[in-house]
Amino acid sequence: MEIFFIVIGAIILLFSILLLLPVKIDFAYDGEVFFKVKYICFTLIDSEEKEKKTKKTSKKKKKKDASQTKESTNKQKNITDTIKYYGNMIQLALKQLRWLISFIKIRKFVFDLTVATDNAASTAIEYGEMCAVVYPIISFVQTNTNFKLKTDDINIRPDFDNSDSKLKASVLVKAKLIICLIAIVRLFWDYTKKQRKESEKNE
Repeated sequence: MEIFFIVIGAIILLFSILLLLPVKIDFAYDGEVFFKVKYICFTLIDSEEKEKKTKKTSKKKKKKDASQTKESTNKQKNITDTIKYYGNMIQLALKQLRWLISFIKIRKFVFDLTVATDNAASTAIEYGEMCAVVYPIISFVQTNTNFKLKTDDINIRPDFDNSDSKLKASVLVKAKLIICLIAIVRLFWDYTKKQRKESEKNE
């Protein structure tokens, strides 16, 4: 019987230690999205490795056809729309997880955005909208964590001479596994709750 309790105690201790070990999330964007998720010394997700494997297995058409070029151009032009969409989602998530934010450590943050459109008036409007989306998020994170930004870490500027917006961004986040699990459960709960309310309204 004693051995049984020792084994159970050892399993509980092991799981407790595993829950307190950090998860690292490394995200970067420079024309393409790259992200890596590491837990202890294990790489759980690596988008670069996945891309390399895909390139090896599919050695077809090395030429870029017109549709691919068009698609990449559209993606470039939609950078500001994407920032607005995900920026609003991040703002909502941060407000819902306010009490968890202090347990998250940000080790690196770079955000370099050049706002450009077809005309000067639109560029000025887009620039203002980008500032209105990005800076409140940065301010919220700085207020609720020990993360301190350097002056050259974030840069949003208008470009009146070009028509395509450009973005370079990277962030490295560390959090204990238990914090990540609580955050996922909380966000999933809030999402299902919201979906339930919307379905009740539609009925």
